[in-house]
Amino acid sequence: MDDISSAEITTLPSDAANKIYASAIMFRDETESARKIAPVVVNKLSEFALFRMGLPKSLGGWAGNPIETLKTYETLASAEASVAWIVWNNHLACTFGRFLDESSMKEVYSDPSHIYANSARPEGVAQTVDNGYMVSGQWTLVSGCQLADWFVLRCLVISEGSPTTLGPGANLKLFFYS
Repeated sequence: MDDISSAEITTLPSDAANKIYASAIMFRDETESARKIAPVVVNKLSEFALFRMGLPKSLGGWAGNPIETLKTYETLASAEASVAWIVWNNHLACTFGRFLDESSMKEVYSDPSHIYANSARPEGVAQTVDNGYMVSGQWTLVSGCQLADWFVLRCLVISEGSPTTLGPGANLKLFFYS
């Protein structure tokens, strides 16, 4: 097994992906049989901040260019497709978070060890209540949910006079949960 230290300097996410590549292959059977990424690989992805690629540098992200991001996914996917998928899923949750206000962004992304999972499927309902929303639902696909510290879930927002089904005029929002 390759020995990777968090003190090691990695300048690009694709460099980090190259360092994780051998471990992703080595633990492929464990990942497949457990139906979730092997803990050794999760730890390395976290150590190299690949779960935070979509965040700005000020929040511990890579703030890299799209070509570099795609190279990272390609390297990880060539070792184990599910590893690249989970990193992509985290990237999406981090990208969505860039639209939060600064205080909320710090709350959601302040811990560099956190892992995110999201579902862009609008399978939940958010009922407008005093000072916020009451959310309920059952999402059929939230990749990486067993690993996640935070969830980003899409809901149909229902308030007086708004559409109560998906379609024209439906109000959809993303909700962040820990």
